Amino acid sequence: MIGRYPRYIEVSDDLGARRFDIGSAWAALPDDEARWAANRHFLDKMLEAGDKFVWTADPRTVRSGPWFLREAKYLQSRGVALPTERVWLS
Repeated sequence: MIGRYPRYIEVSDDLGARRFDIGSAWAALPDDEARWAANRHFLDKMLEAGDKFVWTADPRTVRSGPWFLREAKYLQSRGVALPTERVWLS
């Protein structure tokens, strides 16, 4: 599940999908570099497992929310195609 917080949490709960959520440990990480390393590790594990990415927002139109945009760009750099139709969940 990829999307903007908190929507991706809600949708993943509804679908029973995996998502990156480390709870209060997120705030305990020392800086954004450490947060991105944890986030990227999760994305890499999903890629290694061949998991399908479900989007809760269109990454091409979102202009705020740096984590979601960073995830989308990272996944693109790893060969994941962004949705070409309105397939994300709202």
